Amino acid sequence: KKEIADSKKEIADSKKEIADSKKELTDAQKELADANKALENSRKEAANALKEGKKDTAINMLREGMDIETIKKVTGFSAQEIKDLVK
Repeated sequence: KKEIADSKKEIADSKKEIADSKKELTDAQKELADANKALENSRKEAANALKEGKKDTAINMLREGMDIETIKKVTGFSAQEIKDLVK
């Protein structure tokens, strides 16, 4: 009888450990998802900042009288994108 009681206690303890592990896994998955979302937002912000920097560069180059072809090479913008900057 003691062996059965001990086994039941071990089973109950194991079930609790499994439940705790599942919760830890769920929490870790949520943290990972949150971190991935933050990383994606940071990437988008960095891409936007880079594009804004290129726009500023293109505008400054235009102010300095540089030709569209050179600005295209430096910024990677199309001629139309560069022309749209002066509107």
